[in-house]
Amino acid sequence: HEYGLDKFDYFKFLRYVLKAKPESFILENVPNVLKTFWFEGNALRFSGSSDPVLVMEDYNIQTIKLNAFDFGVPQNRRRVFIIGCKSFIPNFDLETLLRTSYDYTHQRWDIGKTVETAFANIKGKPNQIRPRHTQKRIEGFKKLQFGESYYGTQNNKRLHPDKPSGVVASHCSRFVHPYESRVLTVRECARLMGFPDHFIFHGTETGQLDQVGKSIVPQVSTALCYYIKHQLEECI
Repeated sequence: HEYGLDKFDYFKFLRYVLKAKPESFILENVPNVLKTFWFEGNALRFSGSSDPVLVMEDYNIQTIKLNAFDFGVPQNRRRVFIIGCKSFIPNFDLETLLRTSYDYTHQRWDIGKTVETAFANIKGKPNQIRPRHTQKRIEGFKKLQFGESYYGTQNNKRLHPDKPSGVVASHCSRFVHPYESRVLTVRECARLMGFPDHFIFHGTETGQLDQVGKSIVPQVSTALCYYIKHQLEECI
C-alpha cells in the first residue's frame, strides 16, 4: 500500500475481510487506534491521508467503545470494537441488550466486580503455579501500598482488593497480589479477565499469560456475538 499500511494488523484484517466476504465481522483494538484509523460510513480513514484508504463495500459499520467492567468483569478494560454487517445496520447498545435478553443476562460465570471477590475460592484451581522472585524483589513488594508500583510505572502495581483491576496485559506487565509479595498467577489473571476455571491454559508460563492478556474478555465477545446472531435471525 502506498502509505505502508500493510504493516498494521488492523488494516490487514480489513483487507482479509474484503477477500473472504463474511456476513459479519468484529474487530477489536485499543482506543488509541482511533487516532490513526477511523471509519466515516464504510470508508476507512487514515491520519496520514486526505482520502479514504479502504472502502468496506456492502458493509454497514458501527464503531463502539466498551469497558469490560460493565459486563460484570473485575477489570477496567476499555476497548474499541468495529462491527461490520451486510444484512443490517449495526446499532449495538449494552443497556438495550441487558434489558431485553434473558439468555445473555442469565449468569454464565460466577465472577465478581472487585479483585477480592474475583480471587475468592481460587485455591486448588488449575494454572496456579506461583511465580518465583528474588529476595530483593520480594522485599520490594512487601513495601508496596495498594496502587503503588515496584517500578514506579504501570508494571508490577499492587492491586487494591476492593476495586477492579487495571488492564490485564501480557506477561511483561503483571500486577502484584493485593496481600502477598508476588505477582499474579495465570489463573488469577484469568479470573480478572472473566475466564471460567474450567478453561485451561497450556504452554509455557509466558505463553499462558500472553493467551490471557491478549484475548478478548469472554463476556464482551459473548454479548457482541449474541447481538449479531439475534440480528441475523431477525433478517431471515
